Amino acid sequence: MSGSTGLLIMAAAFGMVSCSQSIPEMKITTAPREALKLVKYPSKDAPVPEGFKENPFVETNPEIVPTAQENELGFIIFSRPVTETVYPQSIPLPDERISSLSAFGTPGEFEPVTFTLYPLKELQDIRVEASALSSGKNVIAPENIDTRLVVYRNINYPHYTTNGVYRRMPELLEKVTLNNAQAKECQRYWLKIKVPESAAPGLYSGTVNISYKGSEKALSVPVSFRVLSFKLLKDPDKHYTAYNYDVFRAYKKKPLKWQENAARNDYKAMVEYGFDTFPTIYLSYDGKTNSFFVDNGDFMIKQIMDAGMKGPVPAPGIGGFYYAQTKKTMGPHHKIDEMPPADFYVKLTEAVKNFEKVRKEKGWPEFIYVPLDEVDANSKEFGEKVYKAFKDAGVRTYATKDPISPDAGDYAANVDFWCSQPFSIPYEKAAFDKTHGYWCYPNHNSYEIKIPDVMCRGGRMTYGFGLWRSGYTLLIPWIWRSYVQDYLRVASSGGNFADEDGNIVPTPYWECFREGYDDLRYLYTLQTAIVQRENSKDAACLKLVKEGRALLQKIWDAINVQPKYLGNNVWNPEEFNIYRWQMAEMTENLLKYPASNKSPAPSVIVDTGKGAAASGDFLEEQARKGNTIIKDLGDEDFTSWNNSGTEGALSVTEKFKHSGNKSLLFDVTVDHKKDGGGENGKYPIGWPRFLISFPGKGLDLTEYNYISMWVLVDSERDEVADDFSPFYISITSSVRRNFFGKDIISQVEQREWTHILLPINEQISSKEDLDGWKHVSAIQFGISEGKYADGTNIRFYVDGISLIKLKNPTIFSIDAPSAVLLPAKTLALPCSLMGVDREKAKEYLLDINLLDSKGKSICNVSSGVARSLRAVMDVSALKTPGYYTLQADLKEKKSGKIFSSYKKELDVINSPVVAE
Repeated sequence: MSGSTGLLIMAAAFGMVSCSQSIPEMKITTAPREALKLVKYPSKDAPVPEGFKENPFVETNPEIVPTAQENELGFIIFSRPVTETVYPQSIPLPDERISSLSAFGTPGEFEPVTFTLYPLKELQDIRVEASALSSGKNVIAPENIDTRLVVYRNINYPHYTTNGVYRRMPELLEKVTLNNAQAKECQRYWLKIKVPESAAPGLYSGTVNISYKGSEKALSVPVSFRVLSFKLLKDPDKHYTAYNYDVFRAYKKKPLKWQENAARNDYKAMVEYGFDTFPTIYLSYDGKTNSFFVDNGDFMIKQIMDAGMKGPVPAPGIGGFYYAQTKKTMGPHHKIDEMPPADFYVKLTEAVKNFEKVRKEKGWPEFIYVPLDEVDANSKEFGEKVYKAFKDAGVRTYATKDPISPDAGDYAANVDFWCSQPFSIPYEKAAFDKTHGYWCYPNHNSYEIKIPDVMCRGGRMTYGFGLWRSGYTLLIPWIWRSYVQDYLRVASSGGNFADEDGNIVPTPYWECFREGYDDLRYLYTLQTAIVQRENSKDAACLKLVKEGRALLQKIWDAINVQPKYLGNNVWNPEEFNIYRWQMAEMTENLLKYPASNKSPAPSVIVDTGKGAAASGDFLEEQARKGNTIIKDLGDEDFTSWNNSGTEGALSVTEKFKHSGNKSLLFDVTVDHKKDGGGENGKYPIGWPRFLISFPGKGLDLTEYNYISMWVLVDSERDEVADDFSPFYISITSSVRRNFFGKDIISQVEQREWTHILLPINEQISSKEDLDGWKHVSAIQFGISEGKYADGTNIRFYVDGISLIKLKNPTIFSIDAPSAVLLPAKTLALPCSLMGVDREKAKEYLLDINLLDSKGKSICNVSSGVARSLRAVMDVSALKTPGYYTLQADLKEKKSGKIFSSYKKELDVINSPVVAE
């Protein structure tokens, strides 16, 4: 798609006129000769500590073949949506090439446009310069186009607590004027277009010029940008902030003038990223007055309010008070050796009251206190009493605890807001609970899980459509800004960064968070336009009101609701901007009619009782169709499974079950000192496990396609530790002992059933592998104690263990966007197939057609089959907007017999760069 910026537009925006317009193409020009006024290269990464091991990204895309023009230029230019990762080792796919860039935005909005250079040779002193954008006499000046380079850093991988393993990943957006690149190392550029508040609506155009030292030629890439006719509104019931170490605390050695300037820059940037609630302000303690206080509080709070943020103020911290009273420090997650005396809590209440008196005298906003952050379950008695002491002072509190955790009920009476990592409460309860409010700190997106797809794609979903769908009211992730750039030596490094001048250097994931924030603003702006025209007397207006409501319902129903939006099971990356543009054009059309009332819109105006039709479990559906052969290894009867060693206990339980009445419980307490047995040798840090055995020569698993099971994890671990629950499978063969093993779960939400489906054929890469899988003597499941803290108690509930074969191959999914942009060149269709036997794969064909309203095929692509494949359809023949059907048939090549079909309705729509 031209520009590959994911801008997909509803046909109604410009009518159903055939699109024959072509988009300006890039061209080769003469390289600039004038010297730069400022020379600035990207900063260098800190050296890798001794003993660290790189786990590099492994690219699976085939090497791309350059065109003659690309060889002449010395690089290939391509683009991916902002939520999609470009690693140093990434290789562009042919359909990711671009010839122009495009985007749209509203007055006052920041909008990113990105592209990447894939160097075909070493490039020195790369210059990327953006021109002004103009529409007639109206101009968006170059100063409003902030051009940045995505800078790679070595980051702990895949979790911020991972020790000794790192990956080189995109981390900072630095403002540079020159850049050097090695051959085949991607260089991604990120243009942040700030639409002036006074910008007139219309289609603006400009260029981005790319050149480098030693070449007489430059590449001029056309940019098209549509400014919309309205400004975005914000839902007054949705709020954004973050945990933050203020600059005075984070940069203690810097001069006061630098600190104050950096603080102002910090607060200005926060507002630009959507903050309306104060960032966290940490409390200090004065033992002489028995009162809390805020270091540099008068300056900070005034500057935060002047920047545009309002209360309340999230306020952590009793560490200073605790030390003053006990002369001890609390352990991680507030673990303590012994309970403080009763007067500890009396003094704590008094200290809070004393601070509150000062706060009110100063006219500061309300403070909402989090006395203990992520308090450990073993410190429950201490935690309860501390929270009660704060409530006795007459203040409101929030608790960083999942409201469905086993100990939540013990805190409930003294907590006003639950603040959890997952959206664990259903929408109906979160939105209408009169007892508690619900906040979310999505650290999995912002900091803890160091996987760019989780941070960017999952983060955009969390910040926008996911927050809307959740009923929660505030997002407060850790952390807004890092104060060090040594990401490997300081595990807590993450977030934006302050440079040597005190200016914020942003990160790609915070940019994606802002895109989510803007998604929700587009949505709320449309909701307001609908609500304020619902009693219009104009029939055409009322028709648009109905269509607008239908669009919102469609979006609501399309959201795959999840406790945590990670990288998987989120929308096709193009879908975000499809829906954004559909909302934008609907808003513009509605605003042509006068409002008939001034009612504010609620956060949600759709039918929340609806939702996508339940498709049921895919394999259950195949079983109903008679397309499966199933060998049951453990459903209601688990007598064939046995425990190995003494550190895990195996039992049948009715507490949790996925189906039927029972499940198998594997209860493990990790012990790093005691050898639990079951191994050939002594291994105190061992592998507790349970297994099923097959006598004689074993069981031939190659007769099946999948090992299938459901797993639920439960524990009392803290909110950080429970992010990862590694659980492995190990296969033993009568011809090769322990020849296969891997973790089958890692990142899972506790107390949620997770389906594990291990494709057997994909594990076979040699004759030795084939022999092993044909003679399986045992299947084992368990944990590696080395991946858990000593003393951890964790419980795995397992159900529906089976071997499955599909009689015929079938289409599992095709990740097609819901609309196609005109003019378009290609449509990428990631496909997932199931039941494709290795030996028979060549006998099948996947045939995909785009059909018009009369059933005529307008575009087609056919492909050989594999479990996962990416078909790319040539859609250049599409000229007319309208409703089309994407139909895919998985068939036998010789006979043409169809085994599986897939259909999806697609809108074919004009783009914002099509002239009105």
